[in-house]
Amino acid sequence: MSPGFIDTHVHLTMDAANLALQTLQSSAAKALAGLRLAREYMSYGFTTLRDLGSVDPEFPTIDLRNALNSGLVEGPRLFVAAHIISASAGHGDLRGFYASRWALPVSAIADDHGSIRALVRREHTFGSDWIKTANTGGYFSHPKTGQALQTGPSIPPDDPVRLSSAPRRIGEPDFQRTRLGPELAFRNIPTFQHSEQPRNEEHVAQAGLNRARSGEEAVRN
Repeated sequence: MSPGFIDTHVHLTMDAANLALQTLQSSAAKALAGLRLAREYMSYGFTTLRDLGSVDPEFPTIDLRNALNSGLVEGPRLFVAAHIISASAGHGDLRGFYASRWALPVSAIADDHGSIRALVRREHTFGSDWIKTANTGGYFSHPKTGQALQTGPSIPPDDPVRLSSAPRRIGEPDFQRTRLGPELAFRNIPTFQHSEQPRNEEHVAQAGLNRARSGEEAVRN
């Protein structure tokens, strides 16, 4: 019996072609759709998948992973980053899909060190295997170029706590300025950063975080 294929970047509960409507579905509907897709992967020979984020207030991919691990349903082995932790207007901020009056809790948004720590600890508490962050703007940002960097508040390099009113680029995110590297290492949680800018890799390395690249611009460079 030969080993199966491994896909290290899937989103079983995110339908890119219909994301705005699909995001409004229930957590159960997303988990069931994820199971169908996971079993389709398995039919193609993939026996291990890494799911790098859902857009949901609950934890549908965690539930799906647990169901697979317990033998409740059949499918490939699954490793999960439950959500995509993003700065406001970053790649993981999907609030722009909807009217501003709708306070939909579909995105995991954090713009300061305390909020980021809280989300990381929430992911750890409920069983995430990985932490996924969106460290730059992307296809869900304005403008929708996938490579444009957005602006917002920053934490200066020489002060990892005090917020500054100066503009920043999401390519220089708070994730690296809050010294999360030691905390994540203590909790033994690997991280995956979505980056559309190659220089973000330098900041990730300086923070001592595990890292991986994503995005055409980063790959080209």
